[in-house]
Amino acid sequence: MCSLLFVMGCDGEDCEVCKPCKECEKCEKCETCEECEKCEKCEVCPEKPEPGNIQVGDTLPNFSVKLNNGELINRKSLEKKVSITLLFSVTCPDCKRLFPSIEKIYNEYKDNDKFVLLTISREEGEDMVGKFMKDNNYTFPYSPQETRDVYSLFAPSIVPRVYISNWDCIVQEMYIDDPIATYEELKSQIDDLLEILCCKL
Repeated sequence: MCSLLFVMGCDGEDCEVCKPCKECEKCEKCETCEECEKCEKCEVCPEKPEPGNIQVGDTLPNFSVKLNNGELINRKSLEKKVSITLLFSVTCPDCKRLFPSIEKIYNEYKDNDKFVLLTISREEGEDMVGKFMKDNNYTFPYSPQETRDVYSLFAPSIVPRVYISNWDCIVQEMYIDDPIATYEELKSQIDDLLEILCCKL
């Protein structure tokens, strides 16, 4: 929780006593919360939103990301399709164990216009993620995210996180790190959902 200690007599207008923080830096005199997004003249200390906790049966959160190939993906673009959303870190051992299965899934379904594979990094930018993908010959598209902003829409902690969702963006299956998803499990879930989707069209 963000908290704000007001200095007695501070009117918040160019106050010479508390020197309002404008760039989320701690105000030396009034001790404005170090983690707030912005302190407006020592009057408002916004709280950061609680992280999401998406589970089976939940709808995917509203999000928008840009992939390394330039494509823009948001929740709406996943509608009427079967999708896998992977949240990962290239320094995570379990993620590294999962990547070969993800690569295999990508190669098998990349030409199916009713399936989308979306992978999103957690606090790792293009320099780190791009180098890892190149060094390991992975070709599946990814969205490098230098912050936790997108990740936090889905979960408070833990990678990898795999969400398999239907055409209404409702999560049908979820895998984390114990145990990690296998290729066979992912393929089975995808095929089952694609079969149902084909019957609905």
